[in-house]
Amino acid sequence: MFGWCQANIIYCYILFEQMNFSMFFSHIVYCCIVVFVDYELNQSLSKTMLSARDMHYRSERVDADEQLLQVLGWSKRKQQRFFDIFHAYSQSPHMTYDSFTAFLKTQGISLKHAVPLFRAFDRRNNGTWLSAGDFVIGAASCMVDTPHKGAWLRVRLGGLFRFYSSNGRKLSIDQLTDFVTECKATHRIFRFVARYPNGQVVPIEDPLRIAEYIMDEQSFMSQTDFVSLGLQHGLPVCENLLRFPFDV
Repeated sequence: MFGWCQANIIYCYILFEQMNFSMFFSHIVYCCIVVFVDYELNQSLSKTMLSARDMHYRSERVDADEQLLQVLGWSKRKQQRFFDIFHAYSQSPHMTYDSFTAFLKTQGISLKHAVPLFRAFDRRNNGTWLSAGDFVIGAASCMVDTPHKGAWLRVRLGGLFRFYSSNGRKLSIDQLTDFVTECKATHRIFRFVARYPNGQVVPIEDPLRIAEYIMDEQSFMSQTDFVSLGLQHGLPVCENLLRFPFDV
């Protein structure tokens, strides 16, 4: 395209020098039309490529979700019950926060948990809506009998991070302290050991001190770092957190 533009600029210059203004203006119009059509074609192609990529991504997400549910031994019939509930409370392909709270009311779950639970379900941080997959996997991850290990560990750690983070993207020292406090309160046996570079091993009981050790002088923690620590057993025991008795 650059070479074409360069050649036509030279041609227009020659026409102007020859004072052939009729041909000059006609060619200017021609060039504008060509550039516009080329732009539109590129935009259309770009949208098509993005659409294909999004469809591929969604297909991979659906396959991964089905594998997670198979780990729980969910039958197709049980999966469909959750999808039916999703569609019963949503008027579009997405579930809004208001629809989500309406569902929570039917489950007898206090609405004080509505906002953090909505964030926990919102795997891609859309902020205002949940997809059917977000809803089903979110509900499944909170079930009492869903394992806090294996394929589900990463899912539950991500949900825990978003539940305690006020924006679903960063975790502050105060929010991490709240998380540790809840860990301590919901586990009969609670023990956290700090391991320092000099080889010193020190048990810590105070939630704030534990949070400060985990944060390692950072102001905030990302979901990636939180999940990574959890996978490496660097977080306090938290398997009893984010458990809600969804009944369908």
